[in-house]
Amino acid sequence: MFTEKNTGTNLPAQIEIYSTDGSDYNFLFIAKGGGSANKTFLFQQTKALLNPDKLYSFIGEKIKTLGTAACPPYHLAVVIGGTSAEMTLKTVKLASCKYLDNLPTTGKLIPGIFLLCWIVIYGRNSWELRK
Repeated sequence: MFTEKNTGTNLPAQIEIYSTDGSDYNFLFIAKGGGSANKTFLFQQTKALLNPDKLYSFIGEKIKTLGTAACPPYHLAVVIGGTSAEMTLKTVKLASCKYLDNLPTTGKLIPGIFLLCWIVIYGRNSWELRK
């Protein structure tokens, strides 16, 4: 438990299969980068954080704590919201691969349903936060 050892087999693998429209197959391969495991954080916060000034300040503070211990290129994904911790972390993986780049940037109010907007911020070799 206290000694990390590379198995040399690229295992364990995480394989997920989802259905899509049509008869095409789509593959998304995610290679774990050096240092990615120790640079992933999940913060559970209250609704009080959901105003622009507090949110940008909170995200900026957390980004500064990341440091440079991971291997470049850096991909920064910030996901806000989610139905569970597991689904939020899965969304972070997809966002860091730019798989969710075509999602709408605003929510829509539909009778009985509010479509959530995922806020994704990318940084490539830079920890600059842009508003």
